[in-house]
Amino acid sequence: PMMTEAKAIMLSAGLSAVEAALVDMMRDCRGEFSLGAIKGPWQGLVDRLQALMPAGTRCSVHTLFHAAREAGWVDLGRVKTAEHPTRVHMFAHPDIVARYGNNRSEIRRMVETAQAPALRMVK
Repeated sequence: PMMTEAKAIMLSAGLSAVEAALVDMMRDCRGEFSLGAIKGPWQGLVDRLQALMPAGTRCSVHTLFHAAREAGWVDLGRVKTAEHPTRVHMFAHPDIVARYGNNRSEIRRMVETAQAPALRMVK
């Protein structure tokens, strides 16, 4: 069925505070989700998200996966590229999947390039 405002309200009423916060961030591509795609390992991401969650709540990998499904993000599975032969689990916003023509390797390259640490000379 179509997504209506009434359906969105009913769905959000069934979410925990953490799930609702994550779904909002994912739908709007804010914060850690600003690239429109995320990749494992998940615990580091969950730890960073925990700092943004309401007091007295706990963010877990399971909560992150559930929120991704509720937000409509696409599970890309385990993705590798020629440059990055290690497979990592990824999720992406539907707009990103459409923009890259469902090319999972290109989405992985985009995330890796954006998350590459800046190197500097140490004497």
